[in-house]
Amino acid sequence: MGGRKARIEALPEALLAEPLDFLLAEHARQRALLGHVERLARQPRGAAKTAIARLLLTWLERELPLHLADERLSLRPRLGADAAPAVAALDAEEARFDAAREALRMNLARIAEGQPPAPDLAESSAAFASAYRRRMAEEERTLFPLARRDIGPAAARAMAREMAARRR
Repeated sequence: MGGRKARIEALPEALLAEPLDFLLAEHARQRALLGHVERLARQPRGAAKTAIARLLLTWLERELPLHLADERLSLRPRLGADAAPAVAALDAEEARFDAAREALRMNLARIAEGQPPAPDLAESSAAFASAYRRRMAEEERTLFPLARRDIGPAAARAMAREMAARRR
């Protein structure tokens, strides 16, 4: 039961050669992970709960911070001035997003350690999933089209190097 190992494979590192495609593919992967967050919240006492909680905890603590750094440090600085309103809107939601992520992280840590879920598991899961889906949708609606326009081949190669270096 608790010894099972849940996995959702990381994206192939070769995809980093196309950093915008990598970020969009990572969004798709993260939507699958959000589905697991929601399923765990609905059934926190299932047979694979500990393994799923560990998988999700790894994502929240290791993988998601890399993705967010990719966007904040490699993508956003390369966007033109017309991206400023969208970036400002995302920044305005940052504290609420971080709080939702931390509440979920604490709940997942309890489950991963074999403890019963906290009473607010469903609420923290829903808050994070909702906030992150909104964030990804806004990035895809506003930032990524601008990035396709603003980021040329040389800048994309620099972005790819930065993102790869973060993962080493």
